[in-house]
Amino acid sequence: MMFGDIMTEKEKLKVFGFESKDYPELDGKCIECNNEADILYVIAKDEKEAKTLLKRGKDGVCGECLSARLIEMGQDGYVLTKE
Repeated sequence: MMFGDIMTEKEKLKVFGFESKDYPELDGKCIECNNEADILYVIAKDEKEAKTLLKRGKDGVCGECLSARLIEMGQDGYVLTKE
């Protein structure tokens, strides 16, 4: 499921959420804090890229860590919008 867009002048990224049970590679845990999460979030260009990152165990964060990422990205000039 897609939640919104994150934009800069150069790129448009999206926030995707996936059920952690569908990605056993991550053992149902956030890659940043290692807490268990039913939904794992990924910020990516498209759904294909997001799923690839999850399958490789390169991304997938809980809601709390997603919030921290979005705050940091806002401080770096990204803008969150809703489609």
